[in-house]
Parts: sequence; structure tokens; C-alpha cells
Amino acid sequence: MRTAAKCMAVVCLSGFTVASAATTPITPSDFLPGASVIGFETGSTGLPTVPGVTFLRESPDPQWFSATGAFIDAFFEEQVMTNLVSSTFSDVAIEFATPVQAVGAWVGKVENFLSEYPDVLDVRVLDSLGNELAATTVDLPFPERGDNPLFVGYRSDAGIARIEWLGGDSGFFGADNVTYGDAVPEPTTGLLLVAGAAAWFCRRRRPATS
Repeated sequence: MRTAAKCMAVVCLSGFTVASAATTPITPSDFLPGASVIGFETGSTGLPTVPGVTFLRESPDPQWFSATGAFIDAFFEEQVMTNLVSSTFSDVAIEFATPVQAVGAWVGKVENFLSEYPDVLDVRVLDSLGNELAATTVDLPFPERGDNPLFVGYRSDAGIARIEWLGGDSGFFGADNVTYGDAVPEPTTGLLLVAGAAAWFCRRRRPATS
């Protein structure tokens, strides 16, 4: 009787952990050591070359990341990826040749000569088929005027193939230190492994019936 009761508890725990799997928000500390970080300190307004990463533009202007000078002292006193295109603005996105488990970036308003800034930013992550895994709308800080940049990121075991930053054609924003790679296992994942091992142990210990 005692052994059977233990096994029943494990089955309930295992069922709970399975149901908790989802695309979830993450922080920079949730990435495993060795995660890749894309900075934009190239010494010019050009984008860095990153194997397996494609920078996309949603504007018809081919000079999506172009200006008369580098964007300095925007976030962390460094150059950032921004949607500034001459005198217009556009949305920003990157795609991964191989989907990643987690991705995120620091975002905020960017000072510019037109003084137009979106109040909010939509951030979306999609899988390799273009299905939306998660999306959120955040209030944008203004780092160049004393606010702290905001980190927005997600993890998904389904694999993230694309992340988008959408300003709604209403102003200028930037993204910096795009971080991607594997994430620390969620607590429920660890419980699932323990529950599975315990369930196997219970089956091994269950007395034979005649």
C-alpha cells in the first residue's frame, strides 16, 4: 500500500510538469554561459557580419541601417542597431539559420534629428514556419535621457527562428546586445526529470501480484 501511494503522487507531479511547457519571457541571467551576443560597435553605421544570422528590413529603402555617422552613446555608451533610415523609420527583425531556444535584446528610444519616438514597441518571436510563438507590447524607455534600457526576450523549446521589433511606423527606436542561445532549464523541467525517474523506480519496486 505504501509503495502504491508513492507512485500515485509521482504520476500527479509528472502530469503537472508536462502541462507547464510554453514560450516564456526571460532575462539576461536566464541564458546559459556561452550564449552569443550581437553588439553593433562596428566603427561605422554598417551592420556586423554574424554567421547564421540575417538582418532584415521591413522598409523598401535598401539602406535600412544607414546615416551620416555612427550612433554613439545610445545604450551603454555604445552604438546600437536602430531603425533610422535617412529621414524615415521602419521595423526591425533578424532571422536565424538554425532556430534557437532563447533570444532577447535591450530596447529603447533613440535620439535623432526628427525627434519622433514611439511610446511602445511590439516584440514578436516566430518559429521556422512563421507561426507566432509569443508577442508583447512594452513601454519604451529613453536611455539617452537617463532611463535604463529594457531587456525583452523569450525562450521556447519549439525553437525561435525570427525575432521582430515593431515600432508601428511612429518613431525611432533601437535594439542592442541581441543575445541568443540556450537557456537555463526551467524548474518544471527539472521536476519532470525527477518525476520520471521516481516513476520508473516505483514500477521497479512494485510487488508482483499473484
